Amino acid sequence: MVEPAPKINMSDHPTILITGGTRRLGKAIARHYAHRGWRLVLCYAGDREAAEATRASLVGVAKGVRTIARSSAMECGAILDVCP
Repeated sequence: MVEPAPKINMSDHPTILITGGTRRLGKAIARHYAHRGWRLVLCYAGDREAAEATRASLVGVAKGVRTIARSSAMECGAILDVCP
């Protein structure tokens, strides 16, 4: 008999990873979730300045904001290192 997976309480402050989350549509999606109390991990392709500007604009709105370069995100386990 297979036991059910343990329940995880994500209701307090869930986390979302948004690829392309620092410009255009991804940035709008990040704002949407930030205003609803989510923690954000924003993945960007190469424009670190834009990523940091987006992160700074969401600090104090979201429950937490982190950025990660796409090249780093491709490494095994890198996402787990930045998730709150």
